[in-house]
Amino acid sequence: MYLNIALIRNNKENHYQFESTLEEEKYKKIHPLKAVKSFKCDLDVSLYEDYLSIKVKGKALVTLISSYTLKEFDKEIKVDDLLEFSLDEDNLDFDVITENVFEIDDYLFAILSSSIPMVVFQKGEELPESGKNYRVISEKDLEKENLDPRLSILDDVKLDD
Repeated sequence: MYLNIALIRNNKENHYQFESTLEEEKYKKIHPLKAVKSFKCDLDVSLYEDYLSIKVKGKALVTLISSYTLKEFDKEIKVDDLLEFSLDEDNLDFDVITENVFEIDDYLFAILSSSIPMVVFQKGEELPESGKNYRVISEKDLEKENLDPRLSILDDVKLDD
């Protein structure tokens, strides 16, 4: 989606709707995101002097990969964020827009991808106990297994606080 600064300056109300499935290349390497089936959001754009703000609010239907079972499942993700830009090239506080027309797709995708948790799983899904060629153990159990018996003498050492 492209936004035109000249049109935004002339309009009193700047409300836009964005709808896309996004290109597969953009999210190919972002785990746990597998696909974006639909992405719809409302954009409320306001311009004050040289500052452009875009309020983004919407929903996306995405296919995610479960962190527990590695199975794919669909989930609705809500997005609600604010993008701020500057039209002044000397302003280092915001992303600067130097062109009259600019593309906003990458910014919207960044908002969507940051709204997805790093660890995802389906409702009711549980962490597997073990499987073929792997087992799930706690950190404490792992420390006990990997402890070199020669280092056990260090447990008796008292350190000054």
